[in-house]
Amino acid sequence: MYQMRQGKRGLVLPILCLLIIAMVGIVAAKSVYVAANHHTRQFDAWNIGSAGLVSYQATYTLQYSTDPAGIAIDAVTSDSIPIMFISSEFSGGVEIVNPVTLEYIGVSTGPSNLAGLDVDDVDDIVYALRRQTRELYIYQWDPVSQTMTQLAVVLLPGMSWGYGIALNDSLDVLWVTDTPNGMVRAYDVNVTAWSDISEVPSLSFSVPHSPVDITVDGRRNLVFTVAGWADSPLLTKYDVASQIQTTVNCGGGIGVAVDEMSGYVYITRGTWQGGGSMDDIQVWDCSTSPFTLIQQTPRIGDPAGLAIGNVAYNPLNLAKNDQVQGYGVYIGQTFPYLITYDNYKHDFDVTGVMVRDDLPEELDFISEMMDGVPGTGVYDPSEHAITWDVGTISAGQPGPDIELVVRVNQNAIPGTTIYNQCNIWCDQFDTTTVPGIDPEDPEPGPGGGTDILPSVPVAFDIKPTSCPNPINIKPYRSEDLTAANVSEKLVPYLDRKPNAVLPAAILGTADFDVSEIDPATLMLEGVPVLRWSIEDVGTPVNPDAPECECNTLGGDGYTDLTLKFDMEGVVATLGEVYDGNEIALNISGQLYDGTEITGSDCVIIRAERAVDGIFARSNEVPESFELKQNYPNPFNPETEIVFDLPKGCQVKLEIFNITGQRVAVLANRYFDAGSYSVIWNAVGQTSGVYFYRIATDNYIESKKMILLK
Repeated sequence: MYQMRQGKRGLVLPILCLLIIAMVGIVAAKSVYVAANHHTRQFDAWNIGSAGLVSYQATYTLQYSTDPAGIAIDAVTSDSIPIMFISSEFSGGVEIVNPVTLEYIGVSTGPSNLAGLDVDDVDDIVYALRRQTRELYIYQWDPVSQTMTQLAVVLLPGMSWGYGIALNDSLDVLWVTDTPNGMVRAYDVNVTAWSDISEVPSLSFSVPHSPVDITVDGRRNLVFTVAGWADSPLLTKYDVASQIQTTVNCGGGIGVAVDEMSGYVYITRGTWQGGGSMDDIQVWDCSTSPFTLIQQTPRIGDPAGLAIGNVAYNPLNLAKNDQVQGYGVYIGQTFPYLITYDNYKHDFDVTGVMVRDDLPEELDFISEMMDGVPGTGVYDPSEHAITWDVGTISAGQPGPDIELVVRVNQNAIPGTTIYNQCNIWCDQFDTTTVPGIDPEDPEPGPGGGTDILPSVPVAFDIKPTSCPNPINIKPYRSEDLTAANVSEKLVPYLDRKPNAVLPAAILGTADFDVSEIDPATLMLEGVPVLRWSIEDVGTPVNPDAPECECNTLGGDGYTDLTLKFDMEGVVATLGEVYDGNEIALNISGQLYDGTEITGSDCVIIRAERAVDGIFARSNEVPESFELKQNYPNPFNPETEIVFDLPKGCQVKLEIFNITGQRVAVLANRYFDAGSYSVIWNAVGQTSGVYFYRIATDNYIESKKMILLK
């Protein structure tokens, strides 16, 4: 990822710490918009369907611009209405269009001969580069009034002139083609004043052609350029992390755009100097070596720029939403999709309406119905798709709702996302493809999708009927706990009887049968279960309650799976904790069908006080006397000294400096058999070598340690 220094409109330079995620092949449903016939006002929408292939949808005739050049899409707007901006070679300003309906909204002021265009869809800032200049025009888009206001004109430093621009708005970096110099220059646009825009040399790079257009894949940190000149008809991929370039001869490109969900690259090929006229769209998979051409359309006119956003031309307002209560689904879960569409936008009937849903391999088809009538659709198992023959939808009327019920199967991978597409077409309109989305997803990614949750949640209760759940732990490297130092660290040494267990239970409910759990798979913080049984011992807390909510209620009539875990094993997983800490312990495992389950409950750390600052580490009896090496060593100012006693005896533990002078007595009394620890705090002592010595009736030992201040 990029790490950024904060400050919107304050100088921000990206620190390159890149994580590349390969996701090619996951295709998000949307449209690619193309300036299809550069000199006749023609502007086309092409549907991106299965496997990234494009199909013609509709043509829009520009209301103001005579010759479309650059295109940018703002799909993230405060009023949820996506906006498309179109620059023009000969007409002044920028034309504004609704990309969903292809309806004219307005036009901005500004010069003619604008080419490269892009938009910061977070701050609604529109950037436009004037053709064959280094003039960058900057506008503010107001989605409420649907107007554009020119903010500034900046002469980009360091470059000659160019055509294309591409913005990574998460980094506030604008890449610009410096065409005659064979360069792509990167500019920091996160500035306090627009006049402060400056080049970022570490992100600028040379290309093996004279670049015309440019696009950025922010998900994979890639920059793509095309050139339409006879001596350099190349498509180039530049990896920002490795600074490696890969090229293919595409025959000459005019415009380029990337679908950041699939990673596929779309280019328009037009008339280029010294060569022929291709006038088509190509689709490239640039994750392969060499690049793979996966589609080439017939001639479409005299194309220029193109753009892809998380939006589709959608004349029948097709939508597909999962009807999951809450966020995400689990393996084995059955849930419905609701498919809706209408003819509200038109004053004529649409006929021959067909709806088709292409299910991904992670979903099994269960049932469907249209307007409450089951069996209206036809399921084709060979294509794993369902088709509905809707017929005619009258002008201004809704189409019949479709409910599609599916089940998440074992092909699904927890933590991933299901991408599911639905298509509609009719006699009047060509195919529109939209993704199935989760309306409750707090962060829907490009192309929508329904998230597969990592596991099925279960109600887990540590020490059923106890609230709260205390665990006693010895203090760590500290004096005995007092009111003044109760926040000192604790170590995972348990005050327990040998073979002590921690009781717990997974609680059954009306919706969950604990007999489906495979107990042998259960782990509490990685500690395996010792034994289990079936009985009714507790009542779950409300699932919407805070994380550490608990109760003292007994059985509720549903059988529970009671569990016993090794107490010392669980405590050993806690690491350094503090007296009074409330810590969530997580249990994980599987059902007998392989479905993952997880749950959690909380414990409260209770510190056992020491006698004269010396702590009994264990009730187990050591086999022999031993004075262990202090830890840490060297130290400053505290270190821990541990000694083992195989039998009860009088013990004296002393500290001496390098001259043999005694500087501290840590212990001088009778101890029972056991293992003990004591902390020496060397505050007030000088740096140097010290010796610690233990003496009993039958054992004397000394060791060296170093105080390093």
